[in-house]
Amino acid sequence: MLANLAAEIPSQENGTWVVNPDGTMRTTWTIRPNALWHDGRPVTTADIQLAFRIYTDPGLQIGSRQPESYMDRIEVV
Repeated sequence: MLANLAAEIPSQENGTWVVNPDGTMRTTWTIRPNALWHDGRPVTTADIQLAFRIYTDPGLQIGSRQPESYMDRIEVV
């Protein structure tokens, strides 16, 4: 999902993909300034957080929880 909305793909070269000493990773995504919904409203970080909560809610029947099942949280910076 994010790749289509991203200003750039995270990479180690630009510091937006970091592998921590414990083997976990921190990935920083930036939403394209011109990323819009079908009604012309901008896509926001709140939209991404809501999608994450939906995909990780065990009470909802969702066909695939990938890649969300590998993520522990989303933080807005």
